[in-house]
Amino acid sequence: MKRLLVIGAAVALAGCASVGGTRGGADYRPAWYKHPTTGDVQKCDCGFYPGAQWSRYACGKRWTGRSYSEVEKSTSDMAGSLCVAKDEIRAVEDRD
Repeated sequence: MKRLLVIGAAVALAGCASVGGTRGGADYRPAWYKHPTTGDVQKCDCGFYPGAQWSRYACGKRWTGRSYSEVEKSTSDMAGSLCVAKDEIRAVEDRD
């Protein structure tokens, strides 16, 4: 039983790595995906629950399979660049 608790704790603390590598294993921030021609933005969350790592990885694979690129959050508010601007993040979060 103690062994299972140790394994469970290790998995829970491992975090969620993303498909494109912008999020490391100990990162619980969302991964962002943007379509290079349409500019559409999608988010893959990572929570603190069993299976979160696989869930975010599968989400990222779904978007990269549709020609989306994993991108970083932008340091500016310039929509249309190959990163996710603050206004694009707000739009996605309002949509969800």
